[in-house]
Amino acid sequence: MHGPEALALAAASGALVGLLLSVFGGGGSVLAAPLLLYLVGVKDAHVAIATSAAAVAVNALAGLVV
Repeated sequence: MHGPEALALAAASGALVGLLLSVFGGGGSVLAAPLLLYLVGVKDAHVAIATSAAAVAVNALAGLVV
């Protein structure tokens, strides 16, 4: 999937993961990787795992700074 649909699904998935991270305090990669694979349509599991881990790392760094 490419284009605006994929971008909208990725943004919605990111918002959902961010909300759940704020509620539960952890587990973002566990939630984000399946959303990237099955909802957004990322073809390679390695790319989904690395992307979700990087996003969670940036979120953790932002939390550390604040």
